[in-house]
Amino acid sequence: MSRDNAYGALLARLQSASGLTAMLTYARTYYHWDDVRCPQPALLVLAENQTPLTQSNRPTVLQLQAHVVIYFKNQDPSIQTDTIANNFADAIANALRVQPGEQGQDYHTTLGGAVRRAWVTDTAIFQGIPLDQSMVMVTVEMLL
Repeated sequence: MSRDNAYGALLARLQSASGLTAMLTYARTYYHWDDVRCPQPALLVLAENQTPLTQSNRPTVLQLQAHVVIYFKNQDPSIQTDTIANNFADAIANALRVQPGEQGQDYHTTLGGAVRRAWVTDTAIFQGIPLDQSMVMVTVEMLL
């Protein structure tokens, strides 16, 4: 198990997840919402904190954090922007459930064996910053 493989497995899982396959951009590169030049909707997986967890008489495990960011613009005024955002957040959460044929722990995915388990810890929705640019940011924790 390696850090880079964990982040790569997370991106791969999300690329094939129901509700997330229509993205025009998938990347592990950060774009600030004031300067999003990539085609949208865009799904980014960003490596964040990496914390060693130690307990006496047990091997140290590494807890990785990733921010999954989706940038989008609502082109349909008949649909609420937060509805779109919540649908994206639900799709990410569903992708991190144990998949058929996968041996997960406590309903958490192992991302096909790339991590011990992965789960969502937080979701934030930003609407109209700036103007019509919206963003969903989901924090994912993974144990190596």
